[in-house]
Amino acid sequence: RRIFIVRNIEKRQPRLLSMDATSPTSPSRAMPVTSAYDYAANIKPWVPFCVKGYDTSLPEDDIKKALSSHFISCGEICSISISRDLVTNDVDRSCAFVVIRGKGVEEKALALNGSDLGGWNVSVVKAGTKQKTREEVEAFNAVYYDKNRRFGISLSGNDTSLPEDELKTALKRDFASCGEILHVYIPRCDSGTAYLYFSEEEAIAKALELCRPTFWGEQRPQAKLFALPLTNYASLQRYGGSPQIGCTIPPHVLEWTSKKRTDK
Repeated sequence: RRIFIVRNIEKRQPRLLSMDATSPTSPSRAMPVTSAYDYAANIKPWVPFCVKGYDTSLPEDDIKKALSSHFISCGEICSISISRDLVTNDVDRSCAFVVIRGKGVEEKALALNGSDLGGWNVSVVKAGTKQKTREEVEAFNAVYYDKNRRFGISLSGNDTSLPEDELKTALKRDFASCGEILHVYIPRCDSGTAYLYFSEEEAIAKALELCRPTFWGEQRPQAKLFALPLTNYASLQRYGGSPQIGCTIPPHVLEWTSKKRTDK
C-alpha cells in the first residue's frame, strides 16, 4: 500500500525541462540569459529639459499640448510640467520642464533650440542641478536654522478681506498674552493662513489653548482660528498633534525665498 502511494506521487510530479540546448523546451531557447551590463545598456534613459520662449498667453493645457507635439520626434514624452510659485502656487508660464525618454534624446532635443513654435523661438537647455556656492549654502543654513523661527504656530481661518498690515496688528494684539511675538508671516496667497513666531516654547501651548473653542459665555476671537504648532516631531506629540507623514518646506524658508525672487 505504501509503495502504491509513492508511485502515484511520482506520477503527479511535473516533468523537468530538458537542459539540452538543442531541445525545443530548453530554458536556453525559451528564456535567453542576458548579463546585467547588457540589460542596462538597453534601458532608454530619460532626460529633463527646461524650455522657455513659448506663447505664455495660452492656457496651461494648450501649452502642454503644443510642447508635446513639438518634442514628440525626440522620443517618448514622460511628463510636461509648468513651474509654479512656491508661495502663491500661481502658474509661472515662462518656464516648462519636459522629460523625454529614448536613445539620443539629449542631442535631438537640444537641436530644437531656437526652433519655431507657433511663431515663437523656443529655448531648450538640459535641466540639471546647479552647483551652489559656499556663500549660498551658508545663507540658506542661516535662514533654515534661525533661532528666531524655532517656536511658531500656523493659524488658519483668518479674515482674507483685511489688509496685511491690519491682520498682523490684530494677530499681535490677540496673542500678546501668550508671550513675546518675534515675527508674523502672511503669505501672498489668499488662503487665510498666517504664521506666528514666539521667543519661548511655552508660548505655543498658550496659543493653542486660546484657539480651543468655548461652548459657554463669550466667544474668544482666537477660537475661530485653527492652530497647529510649527515645531519638531517631539513637540507635536507633546501638544496632542498627530505624526506628520512626508516633509514640507518651513514657512520662514518660503518667505525668504519669495523675498529673494522679489528683490531680483
